[in-house]
Amino acid sequence: MRVASGMTLPAIERVTAELAGLGAALPKRGGLAGLVESARGAGAADSDVTKAVARGMGIAFVERLDGYAPSAEFLSVVPIAFARQHHVLGFMGEGDRLLLAG
Repeated sequence: MRVASGMTLPAIERVTAELAGLGAALPKRGGLAGLVESARGAGAADSDVTKAVARGMGIAFVERLDGYAPSAEFLSVVPIAFARQHHVLGFMGEGDRLLLAG
């Protein structure tokens, strides 16, 4: 999404536009957590909200992790207690790109 001057919109504005596309009434101010909470409160499915946030932030979203191997680098630098507490795990994606699953 681009503004008239050719500059890219800030991520929060792109996410807001994506979530508004789900039909949710969103607050004029607030951070990402407030936007997500409002979209979910308006009845948007968690999967739709997650996909909209990923699109707005320019992050690839995959439905399934079949065929992705856990990232050895992620496992070596992120303490397992942290990963478990935050329900996150790193996988190796195409072109050695790190994918985070949560």
